[in-house]
Amino acid sequence: MTFRPTRNAIYRGTLVVTATWADGQVETQSMDLRGRGRELDQAPSHERSPDEVAAAQAEDARLAQEHADEQARIAANDKIDEPYPQHQADAFEAAARAAGGAGRRLAAGQLLGAKTAGDEAAAYHRTVQPPARSLWWDLLEIAISVGTAGVAGAVAKNFVNWTEAYLDAKGAPGIAAIGDMIKEGIKTGSKRAMAMTGGGGGGDATEHVESGRRDHSTNQRIDFFAEQVAILDAATAEREQLIEDRRAALKPLLRTEHAATAVAAMSAVGDAFAAAATDAEQAQHDATAVQWVSYVARASFGVEDVPRQNIIENGEEPAPQTATKLDTVRPEDPASLMSSPRGLLDIGVWVGIGDQGARWAKPTYASLEGVSQEIADRIARIPLRDVPVPLRLVLGPNN
Repeated sequence: MTFRPTRNAIYRGTLVVTATWADGQVETQSMDLRGRGRELDQAPSHERSPDEVAAAQAEDARLAQEHADEQARIAANDKIDEPYPQHQADAFEAAARAAGGAGRRLAAGQLLGAKTAGDEAAAYHRTVQPPARSLWWDLLEIAISVGTAGVAGAVAKNFVNWTEAYLDAKGAPGIAAIGDMIKEGIKTGSKRAMAMTGGGGGGDATEHVESGRRDHSTNQRIDFFAEQVAILDAATAEREQLIEDRRAALKPLLRTEHAATAVAAMSAVGDAFAAAATDAEQAQHDATAVQWVSYVARASFGVEDVPRQNIIENGEEPAPQTATKLDTVRPEDPASLMSSPRGLLDIGVWVGIGDQGARWAKPTYASLEGVSQEIADRIARIPLRDVPVPLRLVLGPNN
C-alpha cells in the first residue's frame, strides 16, 4: 500500500482486509487509517528511540565484524596453499562440533519448554473456545520473542565471559561486538522462522465443528502450542547456520598468528550455547505459559483496539494495539461484578488508613480461573512484574 499525498493536509480512510486461513475460515477486519501530507520543509525532527539506537549499534557491530572477517580471509588467502596446523585444526574442529551440539541442545530446551506448557494447559478438563487465529498470533510472537530474547542475551554474555577467560583479555575490543552479533543473529533467526510459518499451518486434524464453533478437547492439538513448536523447530536450523557461519569466519585464522584466538573463540561459542541451554527450557516454558493465560482471556472476553498512551512516532500517533476487552469484568456497579472470570488474574486487596493518616494496601489473595493448576502454579512462581496478563484488583468488602 502506497500513500502519495498531493497537498499539505490530513488524510483519512478505511482499509478492509479479508483473510482466508488454511483451515478455510474467512475473516474480515477494518482498520481506520490516518495520514498527513507535509511540505518537504515541514518534516518533523525525530530523535531515535532506544530500540533504534540499539539496532543501529548492532548493525555497526555486524559491519565491523564483517570487515574484520574479510581482513582475516585476505590474510589467510596469502597462505592458502599451506596446510592447517594439525594440532590447532583438530582442536578447532572439535570445538566446532561441540558448539553444534550445544546449539541443538539449546533449541531442544526451548522446544521442550513450549511442549511442556502445552501439556500443562491440556490438563484443564474443560473445552477451550479459541479466538480467531489472527487475534492470538501476536501472543504467540510475544511468547517466542520473550523466550528467545532471554536465551540470546545469555548466549552473548556467556560468549564474552568465556572468550575473555580463554584469552585472558578482559575488555578486549571486538569481543563484545561479536557477542552482540551472535545475540542479534539468534533473535533474527527466530523472526525468520516465524515469517516462514506465517501464521498458517492449516487446521487441526482432530478439530471438530459444531454450529460453526471450533472446539478443542484435552486430547486435541491446540494451534497456539503446535505453531510455537513448529517455529522453534524451524529456528533450530537457523541456530546451526549461525554457528556454521562463525566456524567459516574463524577457520582461516588457523593459518595466521591468530590461530589460538580462533580456537578460543570457537570454544567460547560452544560453551556459551551450552551454558544458556541449561535455562532455555525454563525461559520458554514461562514465556509460553504467561501468554496462554492471555489467550484464555481473549477467548473469554474478546479483544479491542487500545490507543498507545504518551507515545509519538515520527510526529504522529502510532496505530492502536490489540488488548483483551475487560469492560464486562470491571463494572461500575460492584454488585454486578463477575466472579471467577476465565483467564483473568484476580488480586484481592484491602485498603485502609493508618493511625497517622497514611494509606496502606495489603494483598490478600490471588485467583486465576480457566487454566490448569500446573499453569496457575507456574504463574504464581513468576514475579508479578514479569506476568503481563489481564488482571483485576478486587477491593475488600469494607472498601
